[in-house]
Amino acid sequence: MKVKSWKNLRNFVLSSALITLAMPVSAQNVVIALKTNPLVDPEAACVALQIGQNLAMDIGVEGPADQVTLFPTLDGVEIVSDRMLLLEDLPNGKPRNYPPHLDCLTPNGYVPLPQLLAGFQSMPNVAIVVCPLCWGARYEGEDPIYGEVGNGASIHTLFMDADKVIDF
Repeated sequence: MKVKSWKNLRNFVLSSALITLAMPVSAQNVVIALKTNPLVDPEAACVALQIGQNLAMDIGVEGPADQVTLFPTLDGVEIVSDRMLLLEDLPNGKPRNYPPHLDCLTPNGYVPLPQLLAGFQSMPNVAIVVCPLCWGARYEGEDPIYGEVGNGASIHTLFMDADKVIDF
């Protein structure tokens, strides 16, 4: 009798494990907070954007995240300021007035930070929500070049619905 119950328990555990493995992985909502000024120290922005792009893509291991949101806060709001427009791409591939320290190392070589940002924001399951206090302290009355300035309700929902928050 005891042997039979152990076999039943083992079979139950094995079948539960197989059912768990066969179930689709639930998609995730990921928020990436960026606090540092990317025009002064771009490394955090470079890594944050690449991680965000990676999470937004189906790379074969797991499906993409449902939503990846970049949340620039503190000096990180500079990533969506019009100062980035001064770095627009020109036909020769290098942006006008482009400081060389703003190149981001990627698996495909160096990419200008503005190009990486444009690639991130063009993906279908990403968003950029800017901290309203941080933006207002620096750029009151202006709009960010990408994304939207959040408000109390949208930021509350953003973080309450987040499955993961990555901080840079």
